[in-house]
Amino acid sequence: MNILSKSCLTLLTSISVISCQNGKTANEKEAEQRKSTEVEKSIKGCYRYAVNKDTLQLAITAVNGNQVEGAILYNFYEKDDSKGIFKGTYSNGILNGEFTAEGEGKTSIREISFKKVGDVFVQGTGDMEQKGEKELFSKPTKINYGGNLKFAHTEECLP
Repeated sequence: MNILSKSCLTLLTSISVISCQNGKTANEKEAEQRKSTEVEKSIKGCYRYAVNKDTLQLAITAVNGNQVEGAILYNFYEKDDSKGIFKGTYSNGILNGEFTAEGEGKTSIREISFKKVGDVFVQGTGDMEQKGEKELFSKPTKINYGGNLKFAHTEECLP
């Protein structure tokens, strides 16, 4: 084989290897996009808990991969309303993140967690502790999802 043939063969081999790697990357990106779209379809929307005169709402407005954003409203009868933004992650049926609320002239940040059961998100409860400016679960592996705060999927969102 002469030098020109060897050079051409090396060049073709390099192009083939690069093409295969790029094809795999494109396939992986496509699979991730499909999964993200499926997650978005399965959880995006409004979920509400309404019992007696209490109304609570979880509105999931954006899903990108496992990253989730939305808004939360707590309107307990004869108590101050609490509303704000939610940013977190959704993985294996668990929505976990931070709820940032403005109220009485100050900002509060609290960790919050939900478990998806069918078309319902059940809010988790557990011992909390203050760490800096945030209120966090002190034992994240011990969050209890057996409570009564069950947010059912609804077609209409409250403002």
